Amino acid sequence: MADPAVITAWVMAAGAAVTAVTPIVMARRKAAKAQDATVLASFTALNSALGREVERLQGDMAKLRDDYERRLDSAQARISELESEVATLQRLLRQGPAP
Repeated sequence: MADPAVITAWVMAAGAAVTAVTPIVMARRKAAKAQDATVLASFTALNSALGREVERLQGDMAKLRDDYERRLDSAQARISELESEVATLQRLLRQGPAP
């Protein structure tokens, strides 16, 4: 059977080791928790910034689409005018010179 003094020494050594390691483990856990909070805050800020950028880009796209539609409508109106003018000129050419 083991000597009670040896068992007591082992228990005391284990207790001392646990007591010595506990602050290190707790400090690491606290640092990891702080880092996790920082990462979460960073991702939250990044997500918010990306949301604002998406809204800005959607606004820019709406302006571009409106401008494109306005230009397209203007071009279609000009094409209609030119087609009408061509039809008039063709009709005049078929009639021949005026006497």
